[in-house]
Amino acid sequence: MMDSPGGNPYTSGMRRRWTWPIFLLGAAAVLLIGCPPRGNAHLPEATPAMASFAQTRWPDATIEQLARGRATMGARCAECHGLAAPTAEPAHEWPGIMKRMAKKAKLEDAQREDILRYVLAAREAR
Repeated sequence: MMDSPGGNPYTSGMRRRWTWPIFLLGAAAVLLIGCPPRGNAHLPEATPAMASFAQTRWPDATIEQLARGRATMGARCAECHGLAAPTAEPAHEWPGIMKRMAKKAKLEDAQREDILRYVLAAREAR
């Protein structure tokens, strides 16, 4: 069917010309606005208050261990998805989450424990 001059623009070639740019612009906006940040932006630094809390539960906990947990979480968890804030899940859920995610991320037991201690200490020492 031939387009007639002055006809409906949605039945002419104009529709095809503007469809892809509008679609791409919309997709870019969704990606920029809707994706969680990756990195350590919302993971608080390990603090003495966190270490004090952690030592009430794990007497051998240190601020260095919590800092390792933070660094490992920032590096390894962000490889696959945006980082969840320590307060994103209830404290009782984190051990199960870490058990599942540690398998997927191929974390060593010590790395998993460092992250778990960091997350639980960061939740409580805010």
